[in-house]
Amino acid sequence: LKGLKWKCYIEASLKHWLMFCLFPSPEPCSPTNVSSQLVCSAGIAHVSWAPSANAVKYAMKATSNEQILSCTSSTPNCTLTDLVCGQLYDIVVTSTDGTCVSGYSAAFRQDEGTEREVVPHLITHLLTMTMAKKTNVTTNLLCGTSDMTVSWIPNALPFNYSVIAVPLAGNISSVTCKTSHANCSLSGLQCGQTYNVSVKASSGSCSGPYSHPQIVQTGCVYIFLYERDVFSLPLPTGPCDPVNVTSIYQCGSDKATVSWEAAAGAVAYTVHAQEGSSQHYSSCRSNTTSCQLNQLQCGKVYNLTVMAEDATCNSTGDISTTLMTAPCSPSVQNSTLICGTNSSSLSWMAMADATGYIVNATATNGHTVSCSSAAATCILTDLLCSETYMTTVTAQGSQCDSAPSSSTNITTSPCAPANISKQYVCGTSTAVFSWTDPLGRLSFLAQVAGEGYQDSCQTTNTSCAFQSLPCGLGLNVTVEAQGAQCNSIPSVSESLETGNTSTSVLAILVCLNHSALVSWVGSPSAIGFNVTLTGQDGHTHHCQTNTTSCQLPDIHCGETYDIVVTPYSETCAGHPSALYVFRAGTCSTCGIKYTYISPQRDNYKPFFSLLLSRSLCSQ
Repeated sequence: LKGLKWKCYIEASLKHWLMFCLFPSPEPCSPTNVSSQLVCSAGIAHVSWAPSANAVKYAMKATSNEQILSCTSSTPNCTLTDLVCGQLYDIVVTSTDGTCVSGYSAAFRQDEGTEREVVPHLITHLLTMTMAKKTNVTTNLLCGTSDMTVSWIPNALPFNYSVIAVPLAGNISSVTCKTSHANCSLSGLQCGQTYNVSVKASSGSCSGPYSHPQIVQTGCVYIFLYERDVFSLPLPTGPCDPVNVTSIYQCGSDKATVSWEAAAGAVAYTVHAQEGSSQHYSSCRSNTTSCQLNQLQCGKVYNLTVMAEDATCNSTGDISTTLMTAPCSPSVQNSTLICGTNSSSLSWMAMADATGYIVNATATNGHTVSCSSAAATCILTDLLCSETYMTTVTAQGSQCDSAPSSSTNITTSPCAPANISKQYVCGTSTAVFSWTDPLGRLSFLAQVAGEGYQDSCQTTNTSCAFQSLPCGLGLNVTVEAQGAQCNSIPSVSESLETGNTSTSVLAILVCLNHSALVSWVGSPSAIGFNVTLTGQDGHTHHCQTNTTSCQLPDIHCGETYDIVVTPYSETCAGHPSALYVFRAGTCSTCGIKYTYISPQRDNYKPFFSLLLSRSLCSQ
């Protein structure tokens, strides 16, 4: 009974006194095992505890920084209502037996090291970007990505937070992130879309409501609530990448036009053209959906990237295409005439990305020829002689051809000399030939040949003399012009007859009419012959004929005659034949077959037979 309070009564008289005490009932003990269960959606808490002996009623008090809540109950439980979100409540309970009130229970708290279970507050301070009014707000701008950082003013209590971005377009997934800090990064947002962004806090098993959804349009403008006021700022994470990028190279120039489809959130565009791994690049900027690149190099393949821009960031530049420029102009490295064919072979260095080549050649007189090839060589045919051709090579590309190369001159083989003139000097057996002077010649080679005889003359002049030509020959003369690489074809053959000589002279006496019949072997080029018969007594006879025989009258019998036959041609007289001595016999009657044996022959050759009659020819 120790520790109990007794209530005693005393009755007293003159003779004695009487004290009696009432057995005391113990006062209620302080409630124990206080616990609570939050109903987050209703903002209430069901608090319960272990029953206390002799308790007929309980009183509960919940104290936070902002309010004090209480309730009474005859049962060991009670419900707290009108809880303020984001507050921490200390809960205590007392019991009473109707007379006495117990002491307070131990304040209800969670065990050390765990979060206090409270109703998280409504996140009303949803922030995006930098606000000057709040110096404790920082911004992480993730330009060129699909990420966005959302931040807010946190509660003093250690809450967990969830951020959700719900797209207005139904075919796109929501994006969420969770954190225990006052900011969170949303990854995987699609550019050019509109999202409702909300934040909620949680503590323990209870979550607070989402904040008022804020409209966020990626690639354009964020709209957010700050201190329950609406603000808008440009989106820093960048617009969408342009799509359907195409390029058209402007043939014959160093320019190309690049076009694309408009990107959401873009206010301008920049086109970058990078040539492989080199340092060469070109760029242009436009606020429309096309742009012109300048100063592009020939024979290159450019990687094209179109970057969309807004006020703060660029797009990612993940979409690219290629642009192939026209091949560079080839340069002729070698040109070689193919002698005797009126052709020339050309070669040049192969150009990158060339699909073929075209060679064009134009002569000074306007004559044109061309050839095409898939390789870096080509043969021009049907070239005119003694001409200079201006030659260019063009490389063909898949879209455009190169500019023509710098011109290269091809001088063809000289033409064959023409209009050969000749002059034969009879006394010296010298022939002088002259001819035209074709373009491109360096020298000339003249040749005479015929009947086993051949001679040549090399000269840089347009004439040449052949001396001591054998007489009585029919010669052919040709002239060839010699060029730097090739010679002309020989000129048309010109004939030449050298001086003539008659051989095998024969004479007989014709007694019938006292004449001498003279015959000889003529020269092929002779057109006539002069026959002279001279007697020792000074008696002379002449005969001119275009045949190979001549009859001289009035021959004196018994006289000795010297006979000379001299041929002549159109140009000059030939050489006289060897002197032939003829003795006229005495006249008599006889019939004789006379055979002359030529001293220049190895065999007998009858030149003629003559029957003399009625006259007597004596030797």
